[in-house]
Amino acid sequence: MKILGPLFFSIIIIIIYTYLLIKYWKLLNLRDLKYKKFLFILRLVLLSLIIILIIDPFIEKNWIEKKKPEVGIVFDLSESISKHLDGNIQVIENVRKYFDKWALENNYLLNFYKLDEKIKFLKNYDMDAVNTSFMDIPGFIDRNNFREIFLVTDGIATSGKYIADINYDSSIPINLIGIGPYNLKQDLKIEKVILPYNYHFKDTINIKVIILSALDNDCFSELYLKNELNKEVYSKEIFFQAGNQIKELSIQIPVNKIIGRNEINLVTIDNEEVLHNNKTEFHINPNDNGETDKMPINRLIAIIDKLPDIEKIVLLGDDVTTINHEKIIN
Repeated sequence: MKILGPLFFSIIIIIIYTYLLIKYWKLLNLRDLKYKKFLFILRLVLLSLIIILIIDPFIEKNWIEKKKPEVGIVFDLSESISKHLDGNIQVIENVRKYFDKWALENNYLLNFYKLDEKIKFLKNYDMDAVNTSFMDIPGFIDRNNFREIFLVTDGIATSGKYIADINYDSSIPINLIGIGPYNLKQDLKIEKVILPYNYHFKDTINIKVIILSALDNDCFSELYLKNELNKEVYSKEIFFQAGNQIKELSIQIPVNKIIGRNEINLVTIDNEEVLHNNKTEFHINPNDNGETDKMPINRLIAIIDKLPDIEKIVLLGDDVTTINHEKIIN
């Protein structure tokens, strides 16, 4: 309080004020005044206004103290976080308790959220977020009036840009609290292969390969694609930066080179511990000119070559295509 100091001084003033009013009333009663009540009320009003003006600074300060600055806490509850913590939700709950204690000591009001495609209010600690996207951070800042924001994450974005590449209002501090191993396990992983929905035998298609990397240092690896004849039909050297990264590689390739089962491999790097996720398979079964029941000739030949127990195959029918192969009788 600007004038009186602590609150108990205000209480003392009010007691003295009440006492003087009583004394003043008794003094008026000793005199035969026509306007005795009017004088008392006037004195009461004037003294009340003085008291209000004296106490007002304290009331104003107290109101400001009650209006606590707000802080936004955003938790990343993705599958990768679950792997880091072995599914132990108690770790996240302990982090929240730490924030609660910190807010109490520093007089902050906390608001808890969950990182997803859009940042949502936190309802539970289930680590089931479909997407980890930092793209909503600028909008999240605009929608709220936080003094600062804490982001609890492992930094892995499953869609959109990484947080370092996003432009946002830098006047609102964003504090990052990392979850995950202090030293990264060297790992390259083929996360997903995305094929076009419809394609024909004579088409050239675009295959998207999503690669995750977790590295201590920058490195190179090579990706190669082999068809079911074990023939290498594509290869590319890829540069990976240190840290957690997501790469999307586009492969343009004719369908007739990859009919059937195909295998994509990433060459292992030094000190890589998990090797089984460096490769994956996918199948190409084209709609050959709209005839979904017809098997392409080169695939049929490849299958026949892998079946040593079959000596001869006889093709019957008026519209059968002639196939030149030692095991086939047309």
